[in-house]
Amino acid sequence: MTTAGLELSGHTLRYTEVEQTGSAVRLLRLGNCDFDFDAEADLFSGTEPRRLETLAEAIEDVFENTTATVFRFAVPPAHLTSFTALVPAESDTTLRGDLIAAEAVVLGVPLGGDLFPSQGTSVRRSGLRMHVSHASKTLRDRVTSLCENIPGGEEASGSAVADRHVALLPSSTAVRHLHVNLDGDGDGPALLLGCYPGATEYTVLRGAEPALEWADDLDHPVDRLYFCLDVLDRVSVTVPSVSSVRLYGPDADDDVLAQVRSVFGARARRLNPCPAVNVSPDQFDPEFRFESFGACIGAALS
Repeated sequence: MTTAGLELSGHTLRYTEVEQTGSAVRLLRLGNCDFDFDAEADLFSGTEPRRLETLAEAIEDVFENTTATVFRFAVPPAHLTSFTALVPAESDTTLRGDLIAAEAVVLGVPLGGDLFPSQGTSVRRSGLRMHVSHASKTLRDRVTSLCENIPGGEEASGSAVADRHVALLPSSTAVRHLHVNLDGDGDGPALLLGCYPGATEYTVLRGAEPALEWADDLDHPVDRLYFCLDVLDRVSVTVPSVSSVRLYGPDADDDVLAQVRSVFGARARRLNPCPAVNVSPDQFDPEFRFESFGACIGAALS
């Protein structure tokens, strides 16, 4: 199966395509495309139709002759709405989904969009507090329209092109899927820190499962450090017990890394997605920032 992942951040579109056969993964394409306008803002606001046409044409060009049947867009936290839902800990997936949907209606969340609940944290004796992200139907339709005219390669049959599926998912979810495809960094909890313009997302992992997913609109390095400690405290994880801290996103720069290392030391590093797609950093220019492609590659692997 061949899948593609995309992410927009500011003026830059990042994209990848991978072929998955059983447990084997082969990277087919990876790159970025820069625009002279804020493509991220124009996509998520939808106020500049001509620029959306330019964006669609660029996607058609970079995926020329693709055999991908699934295109997943990683959505940064600044473009998702979110709320908290309390559900019974023993509820099954169907009931949990119904309760979250009902909570969304009560809170006035627009109908028809996509809901992305986190794993949830235990509260009291029998409850789970779940952080739920929401993407509107308007955004989903707008993103789907960008992929309508991607030309398929010779190996892509007419039915495969017709059956293409376009999906959204939060960037934190995409990176979590990527992280489980990487070698472990110890037995303790892991902290994933997504650094985006205007927003930061935090994921605490115990093994492959998220103990907590959270996002805020504070992007100063000191604020990020404070909330790193705050999300760990919420799930009773101590700083010494954290095995690894991985930074990703376009703003995972030296200043943020230095701030995080002031508390976590060498356990804090930029995320390296290369092993998940069986490539070596030596195959690319030294300036190539792989941590910026964390959500993009994770979306393709999800």
